[in-house]
Amino acid sequence: MKKFLLFILICASSALFGQNAHPHYEDGKLYLKVRESVINFRGFDAAQSASALRNLLDKELNMAGVIRFQRMFPKMRNSGLDNIFRIEISNPARADEAVRILSANANVEYAEKVPLKKYFFVPDDTLYSNTNQWNLFKINAALAWNYVSPGTSATVAVIDEGIDITHPDLQANIWHNNLEIPNNGIDDDGNFFVDDFDSWDFGDDDITVTPLDSTWNHGTHVAGIASAVSNNVTGIASIGYNCKVMAVKGSSSNVVMTNGYEAIAYAAENGADVINLSWGGPASSITEEMVVLFANALNVVLVAASGNSGTDQVNYPAGYHSVISVASTGTNDVRVFSSNYGPTIDLCAPGINILSTITGGGYGLKTGTSMAAPLVAGLACLMRSYHPSVSVADLENCLKSSADNIDFMNPNFTGMLGAGRINAFNAMSCVVSSRFGLDVWVESLQEPAVWVCDPVVMPKIRVRNHGTDTLTGFEYHYRFDQGPLQSASWSGSAVYDSILFISLPTQSLGSGSHSLTFYTSWPNQQVDWNLFNDTLHATFNILPAGINAPFHETFNDTSDTRHLWSIDNPDGGIGWKFRNQLIGSQNSGLAWINLFNYSAIGEKDALLSPPLNLYGLDSAWVSFNYASRVNYRSTGFDTLRVFVSQDCGSSFLPAIAVIPLDSNMATSADTTNTFFKANQNAQWCDSLLSMGCYKIDLGSFIGQQNISIRLEITNQAGNNFFLDDFRFEGIETPGAVPQPQFVLSQTQICQGEVVTMSATSVPPASSWQWVVQGAEPDTVIGQMACFLFPAAGTYAVQLTAGNQSGQATTTQTSAVTVSALPSVQIVSDSNIVCLGDSLLLSVNGSASYTWQSDGTLSSLTGSAVHMLGVSPGNFTVTLNAVNAQGCSASSVTDFVVTSCLGIEESKAALRWNAYYDAYSNGIRLNFENATGGTVELFSLAGQRLIANSAPSGKSQVFIPVAGLSKGVYIIRHAGQSMKLLVF
Repeated sequence: MKKFLLFILICASSALFGQNAHPHYEDGKLYLKVRESVINFRGFDAAQSASALRNLLDKELNMAGVIRFQRMFPKMRNSGLDNIFRIEISNPARADEAVRILSANANVEYAEKVPLKKYFFVPDDTLYSNTNQWNLFKINAALAWNYVSPGTSATVAVIDEGIDITHPDLQANIWHNNLEIPNNGIDDDGNFFVDDFDSWDFGDDDITVTPLDSTWNHGTHVAGIASAVSNNVTGIASIGYNCKVMAVKGSSSNVVMTNGYEAIAYAAENGADVINLSWGGPASSITEEMVVLFANALNVVLVAASGNSGTDQVNYPAGYHSVISVASTGTNDVRVFSSNYGPTIDLCAPGINILSTITGGGYGLKTGTSMAAPLVAGLACLMRSYHPSVSVADLENCLKSSADNIDFMNPNFTGMLGAGRINAFNAMSCVVSSRFGLDVWVESLQEPAVWVCDPVVMPKIRVRNHGTDTLTGFEYHYRFDQGPLQSASWSGSAVYDSILFISLPTQSLGSGSHSLTFYTSWPNQQVDWNLFNDTLHATFNILPAGINAPFHETFNDTSDTRHLWSIDNPDGGIGWKFRNQLIGSQNSGLAWINLFNYSAIGEKDALLSPPLNLYGLDSAWVSFNYASRVNYRSTGFDTLRVFVSQDCGSSFLPAIAVIPLDSNMATSADTTNTFFKANQNAQWCDSLLSMGCYKIDLGSFIGQQNISIRLEITNQAGNNFFLDDFRFEGIETPGAVPQPQFVLSQTQICQGEVVTMSATSVPPASSWQWVVQGAEPDTVIGQMACFLFPAAGTYAVQLTAGNQSGQATTTQTSAVTVSALPSVQIVSDSNIVCLGDSLLLSVNGSASYTWQSDGTLSSLTGSAVHMLGVSPGNFTVTLNAVNAQGCSASSVTDFVVTSCLGIEESKAALRWNAYYDAYSNGIRLNFENATGGTVELFSLAGQRLIANSAPSGKSQVFIPVAGLSKGVYIIRHAGQSMKLLVF
């Protein structure tokens, strides 16, 4: 196959590489994207894609002279690039005209020429040395290697002409797709590339990633710069140290990069953390930028060479916004004369006479931005090895902010060489500090599951210490539905990456959907460094009786019930999944399990239905559509078993149906060893159309509630299995109308409390509706319900039960009596207490009172207490009141104890005045209303110096103050203060 494809490329080389028509574009090649609003090509095979494109653009394809077209990205697991085609036209000189013709069709989002991309390097000078790695010393690589963690490494993809993956100084660092079994002709990992153990050759569309010619050294040289094996007593070291190198071959030419963007998409989807692109050209492309954005969205760092024309010309992919563009510098940090420069440059790196690996096991020197870029890519990979979760933006910021400014060495290029020349040690120091010291990660709601039958739940939250500091405590806050926010705290000791389970108080909730909001704060009594993972919003359902028939599950994204299905995956490997897939021309949701790529023979994986209600049915059954194929292996077959639980999924009875997926049950005659994808209607067994499809009788479970169905498949033969349109149906039993009764958890409650209600009926009912006017909510559907009562009063409860024979209603007019909460308000003259003074706090209207404070109170009970000014500070007083009905409420007020400095005189408000009599050595006070009381004198430091009584009935009082120092004091009487000058 390789020889045949190579022959085609050689025969086309005169037209492809000559570039007579457009110097910056591939002759006769176009990109085209069809509008996704018109059609989505995802899931289409080559024949379907060709037919659909012809139907949309037949006239335009003929007018443009299109002789060949194909989808560029048919094998991507993530969406976004599905509708892009690579087009070839017969006359390269008519490329612009072809773009106009194709773009004129309303179904086309855009059409454009394919930019020409060449490798950036300067020819060899034939100087060889195994010691002259000045570039690593220049960027402080040795200090950066102090951060290397043994056994952990990220992956840098080198997209190039091919890499000598057997080179002694590369072999140990070469990435292998360990989910793929080499050379077995099977797509073991389900990524749609068969046997891509060493990666993929997009130039020849096969698995050989080594160069076609032993003289092709560019890719091998680039790979060695990024991550040759270090510390192995062989050859060279590399900045990447122990990073894995993904050798993605993007072309079958060492002149033109023909399929680099398909290679980018592959690398991004298959585990690359960083991608190096030592090639490019001056023309940009919407398609190619979309691929760059696609990779960036998958958190992949892209690094590209800026070019070797020695000008400010922008080349692509380096010129795209989300790609790090690299210029090259020499030993003295001066720009290499051949390196491009300009405002789009992001960083510089050494790029002249760089020693690295070459094809055939040797070493050589090369110069160019092609050599500078992998130095940056290898450093980015080293950074990712230390901090795998660092974002693209944060990593790029660390590279730039830590770079050494080299403007003084390049005075004519200020602002044209990006942030400067990379400094590996500084960059690693930056990324080290970006790991969060305090980071509490709220991961998931562990319990309850997506649905439960019992309305009494004991919630459990899974929390992880994602910070590097040992966690000793944090606060957490939660609320159910629209209820009040509750707070509590955790304390203990949890090192980095420890898992904690936070159990919340038991909740009694009504049937239906419920929400939980949970968040953490103040880890170790400090601010959480990462606020983006502190909050969990989760939903779960309480289904005390189960879902009534008929119940139809389509597994579409828009299905309200799809999230009620559970997946049991014992080994944590490949299991059941939900997906959307084209079946014929329709986009359908389905459940499927990828047994084709599942090596766990004998493993049992199950899909569990939500609980079903068989009350009031005369007969009941479940059915489903499915697709499987004839076993391509010589022996064995997979088996589907159907189990029933009578206790809401806690345990299951022996299988009520065992379905061997042998040739009798196959819906497809495809027996080849290829990945089976049920995308044609003929490959499905439709239970509504075919009597041969399975319909499983549930007659022995009639009258029961909370019946759960378990669809368990045992892997033996490795055939994919697809399931859709699960149906639970039944026929209701004619009979008497149900007579409802109900029981309440409480009948006497306080304002704001919740009452749980449960119903029964004879004969059994299939539907329930509660109505409690004035409660929250006022209507609930289901056999059990919870109501919150926001206001005092007497409430009536109405319950309606129904079955196929009709419905009946019962009402209890005075079912719930709600007592009001006590009115609690702390009454005081002020919220300021002077040091040495006291402030009266009072309340009334309830039976008993309890006071609490972090300050000093004269008493902790009673309707009146004093706040004592013992020490300065801010203090909180909490009052808990209980009324005669036993209902309690709280009030919280803040107080300030201060020296009373800064209290300004307000003579208009004072009912008295005072002055210092220097001749008599005392203070004279004059009163408008001689009510008496205490007169106090304070120093500015807050110390009380004098406390004299002022007799009532006198309008003047003299207080001797012999020995008082000169200065300003505070005098206080009747709760008012003024400044007093002593001279």
